[in-house]
Amino acid sequence: MMHRKEESSNIISLHGSEPLIRRLTAAGPLTDRDIRVFERSHVRRVPRDTDIFSEGDTVNDIVFLRDGWAYRYRLLGDGRRQVVNILVPGDLVGPVTPTAQQFAATLTDSWIRRLSRRSLADAMPDCPRFSAAVEALVAAEYEMLAERTVSLGRRNAKERLAHFLLELMERLERIDRAAEKSFELPLTQEMIGDALGLSVVHVNRTLRTLREERLATVGYGRATIHDREALADVANSEDDSHVPHDEVTGIIGECGGNQAADRCC
Repeated sequence: MMHRKEESSNIISLHGSEPLIRRLTAAGPLTDRDIRVFERSHVRRVPRDTDIFSEGDTVNDIVFLRDGWAYRYRLLGDGRRQVVNILVPGDLVGPVTPTAQQFAATLTDSWIRRLSRRSLADAMPDCPRFSAAVEALVAAEYEMLAERTVSLGRRNAKERLAHFLLELMERLERIDRAAEKSFELPLTQEMIGDALGLSVVHVNRTLRTLREERLATVGYGRATIHDREALADVANSEDDSHVPHDEVTGIIGECGGNQAADRCC
């Protein structure tokens, strides 16, 4: 019983933590030992408009965004760009595989954490909670990309933009980076168009429509959502389908029955 009390006192508080800690603890409480794995990562600053890694690079680390804004993208043979995802603090930058399948670059001056794949592999037997939390970030990423595919394939321009703004609002709220109705949005209309498969003209026209209908206003590096419920109706999303889930309670629960989990969790 004393051992259990000592372990429970080691659970890391969510308050005052950086966004990545908040994201990881959404999958369940982490202990001091879990956090020490995370603290072995290397932190460095990356200036704005700088590639973090390029398609085809061999990357021995897994990269997380500690602060700032970044994005992943692909380039077609003729130079056209498709933005795969916009990244906010606490997100997994990647790559998921040792060979990068996409480019990743900063939108603003940013800070990244690089955790070696070896460190993560070594931590898995003794710290299943930490490993499950990282898996949750990967799962949330796939869920988000699946929903983005629905937008690109079936939603019209107005629905895509509404869904995109709601998604970012929810993601930033999770890490306390959004006000009651507004949030920072350091994206050009060209960047938004590259993310949603729309021309700049179409983005501009659709944003004007959202503004005129008093649904949302985007400009000067900020987005304001005037009527969240109505915007969700436009996005044609049910409940919170526009935002990915970090929780992996089932995975964490399964860890509780083995010896490694008893040692670490």
